[in-house]
Amino acid sequence: MAHHAKKSPQRARLTSGGQASLALDARRQTMTVAPARAARSARVTLASGNPPPNAPSAASAARPSSQTANGAPQSHDAAEAADGTPKDAADAAAHETPEMSAEQSAMPPDSSPPGNRPRLPWDGWSNRRLFSVGGVVIAAVVVLSLLLHGLLTPAATATPSLHATPAPPDPLIGHYAPAATIVDLSNNPVSLASLKGKIVVLNFWYAACEPCRYEMPALEKAYLKYKSQGVVVVGVDMVDSAQTASSYVHALGVTYPIVLDVNLHTVQTYKVFATPTTFFIDRQGVIRYKSLGPLDTATLTTNLTALLKQ
Repeated sequence: MAHHAKKSPQRARLTSGGQASLALDARRQTMTVAPARAARSARVTLASGNPPPNAPSAASAARPSSQTANGAPQSHDAAEAADGTPKDAADAAAHETPEMSAEQSAMPPDSSPPGNRPRLPWDGWSNRRLFSVGGVVIAAVVVLSLLLHGLLTPAATATPSLHATPAPPDPLIGHYAPAATIVDLSNNPVSLASLKGKIVVLNFWYAACEPCRYEMPALEKAYLKYKSQGVVVVGVDMVDSAQTASSYVHALGVTYPIVLDVNLHTVQTYKVFATPTTFFIDRQGVIRYKSLGPLDTATLTTNLTALLKQ
């Protein structure tokens, strides 16, 4: 009995020691597996980019505050060694974030061109911006069309009063026609003052002017029709030589007088900036009508009829 009594305390001590050893092994396995699971969970979370709510961060998972079997805190390096993940790699994984390339970050979110085609300047523009640009372009086209129409349309002056008191000499309607001396194709001087008492159609032109060529048949027709009533058409060639002007009008069958403006003196006096330009001068030497652009038979008939009735 004494022998058995002595062994019982030893067995009790051995049994309690074995249980304590088993408990210590279980705690060590738990502390070893927990960091590994936490580190794997952190890596999965970083790969997906969507961390679950209330989940511990990768850094906290990789750095557990565990205790050893004797109650002392386990070192951080030991916890990392248990997982097999180096401390620096865990820190890098905890702070790693996906980065965009410089080209992707510079491109607006909605401006990525579809497919593999090159990026166009208007990729990413909103519909409102496209409509605004389109409206500006349409407005510019309309304005340009109106300007071209105004430049290409002959400007006919309004009919003034034929009984108004004439103003001093000036190349304006209602003013006396400025004095000018020109030469005919034989180089003989011709003065406009010598034509006073006649209705003068003073027409500025030159051979390379296509609209001038267009109106010459109408001027010739009016000259032949009204010359017996004191109407004279004077064609002032601005730049051509006498030979060029003579050959040109002969080919067109023009018979009304053709004169040359030497040194563009008459052009400057009458402030002619475009061709053809025509002044209608009454019998008293007053400018009554002025026309820019080619004349037609209807306009010539209207103006000359009014002056003949004056």
